[in-house]
Amino acid sequence: MKVGLTRILYLFLGFVFVGLAAFGAVLPILPTTPFLILALACFAKSSEKLHKWLYYNRLFGHPLQKWDKHRVIPPVAKIVALTSMVGSLAYIILFLDTPIFLVIFAALLIVYGAWFVLSKPSYIQQDKMKKIIVVAAIIINKNKVLCVKRAYSKYKYISNKFEFPGGKVEESETETEALKRELQEELSLNIKVGEKFLTVDHEYPDFSIKLITYLCECESRDIVLHEHVDFKWLDNTNLKQLDWAAADIPIIEKLIDYKL
Repeated sequence: MKVGLTRILYLFLGFVFVGLAAFGAVLPILPTTPFLILALACFAKSSEKLHKWLYYNRLFGHPLQKWDKHRVIPPVAKIVALTSMVGSLAYIILFLDTPIFLVIFAALLIVYGAWFVLSKPSYIQQDKMKKIIVVAAIIINKNKVLCVKRAYSKYKYISNKFEFPGGKVEESETETEALKRELQEELSLNIKVGEKFLTVDHEYPDFSIKLITYLCECESRDIVLHEHVDFKWLDNTNLKQLDWAAADIPIIEKLIDYKL
């Protein structure tokens, strides 16, 4: 019973904070960004559906994701928040016959909102960004290239994207050993690892990746999907028709002109 009442309280507070943020978007004397952050925290404790709705919202999602993962507020969000709040206060003072105590109250709200927004970092500190080293296999069978589709991910920019299969290299492994192990775990596929093809360094919003690719061969196309949701065998000239993860695109560009 206590858990249920706590959930209802967080749900109620989440709606209250969303309402205050929406009011602040229309008349921005209220600090919209802090209220959205509070609403996100309340929904995280009360409703997964509402948390996802706000987290991936087209208008508010990006700054909330930055805040949730890195405690940063992007520069554009800061500029919009500060400009709208200061503009609203100027309008109240110059064009409305507002009692002095309400003007002081509005000014205090804006000072708080400005302090909150400006006190937070604008960018992710690069030394804190996670660096991942990954090996991936460009698997060729009968002049076709294997492409696998990722499952849903909390990182929207790689969720349900196509990629070359592979994974992280363990401390005690060589890159070749890691590739063979990963292909067995992910696809139940035995491969022959050939020459190194291309290494790509790419920075995603939440982590950076060093992607090392090898040309590989397999004797059979019998695949079991343990982690991915789909796969395709394509001519290298048709690879661009798929929706690829950004780190894999330079590999696609080089592979298109490669003679299989």
